[in-house]
Amino acid sequence: MRCPRAVEALKEVHGQGLIYPDILPILLQTAREFACSMAYAGVEKVVIAPCQALVAAGEALHLPNLTFMTWADFVHGEKEHAPLLPEPALLAGSPVPPGYFDRIAEHVLLLTGPCAFEGSIRIPPKTNIIEMLYCLNGCHCGDGVLP
Repeated sequence: MRCPRAVEALKEVHGQGLIYPDILPILLQTAREFACSMAYAGVEKVVIAPCQALVAAGEALHLPNLTFMTWADFVHGEKEHAPLLPEPALLAGSPVPPGYFDRIAEHVLLLTGPCAFEGSIRIPPKTNIIEMLYCLNGCHCGDGVLP
């Protein structure tokens, strides 16, 4: 459930034939905790996401005093600090790489990259967890990071 775009892609193929836990991606759960923190009540906050899918999912939470935007939107919107901010670009490595669940469960199916979600997806019978990242090899290739 850590990648909303991957979950939607899987639902397009498998519909409700799988169990989709009611778990928010960590970025959105953290944003929820931050938005509800009394220490920052009434303070406007911005959460930067690597893709439009996480921005849309975050906005759907309707959290008070909290705005979601992609890195690209943030950089292009911050005219005052624009000379100090790097241009959106592909990172060398992902801060959210695949493989997180390898040590937690015995039978993990990894789906990463748009090609993994094209057509029918074969899920082996013993699969306990499906780890999915729509962007190839992690969230560093999101549509909110690249120009």
